[in-house]
Amino acid sequence: FPVTIPPSGTLFPVPPLLQLHHLTGRQAYLDAALKAGEFGYREFYLKGVHRGGAVDNPNVMDKEAALMNFRSFLALYEVTKEDRWLEAAKSAALFGETWTYVWDVPIPPEFYESYKTFFRPGFRSTGLGLVATGLSYADWYAARHAGDFYRLSQITGDDHYRQVAEILLHNTKQTMDIQGSIAAGRYGRPGLQVEGMDLVIVRGKHNKLWLPFVTTTHLEGMTQVEELRKKTSP
Repeated sequence: FPVTIPPSGTLFPVPPLLQLHHLTGRQAYLDAALKAGEFGYREFYLKGVHRGGAVDNPNVMDKEAALMNFRSFLALYEVTKEDRWLEAAKSAALFGETWTYVWDVPIPPEFYESYKTFFRPGFRSTGLGLVATGLSYADWYAARHAGDFYRLSQITGDDHYRQVAEILLHNTKQTMDIQGSIAAGRYGRPGLQVEGMDLVIVRGKHNKLWLPFVTTTHLEGMTQVEELRKKTSP
């Protein structure tokens, strides 16, 4: 079968490569991560372009690519302590966060009646993030990177990144059926959540589906922040 491996995903394996280097001590893993980093620094950071984060959109600018590149640059900084990786991480982080809604789009009252099994009155759009250029659909993916923003705040001392982390950590859980109270037979299990929704006309429309990445996204973001807080607490 033909396989397409777009260069836009070059940085994505950097964190696991660095982890393998840490666990095994093998220089080859570090060399591969640094080689990928050099390519990403030249092609993504210096050009200000991040695309192809979703496997079905390899050539489209999206927040997934920016946030995964952010994580990779940050990981390279943690290992090397070279300032250029930190600057690249901050650039990708700012690029990625601009996809997140930080204001509340008015939702028509009839929306709640139609989708009351998924949403409660008082829902706030802040925390949803547009998926890609050319689309109006928004999802909760950025919650996966709450820990990355939290760590960047710790490193830089810039509280702005902590505020972003808090939005991605908390606002993204609004439609999660945490205690089985809003499932009404739709999901069948507590803890699940719809993938996302449209915030343009017709507002509130969504695919009514839970996808595995939604749950792993939340688990990863919450775990990262919790571990970082434990390391820095007195």
